[in-house]
Amino acid sequence: MLVLDLSSGHHAFTDSTEHLRHASQVGEGMYAEVNLSANSIRDLIRRLLAVFDIPEDRLQIFLREDRDAGGD
Repeated sequence: MLVLDLSSGHHAFTDSTEHLRHASQVGEGMYAEVNLSANSIRDLIRRLLAVFDIPEDRLQIFLREDRDAGGD
């Protein structure tokens, strides 16, 4: 069984949906937990960068303004 756990102990990626609360298929035979908080996503990205030996300073995240926010 292939598993990558979150810091909370729950599975983030696995080859079986039985261990995920809200699974989404992300590849052939690979599923991801999609019901995550922003902090859990941040922590998971850090773990994935470490697993794949990618320096954190190589990651760039671009944010865009929410077009529906406060325009009334």
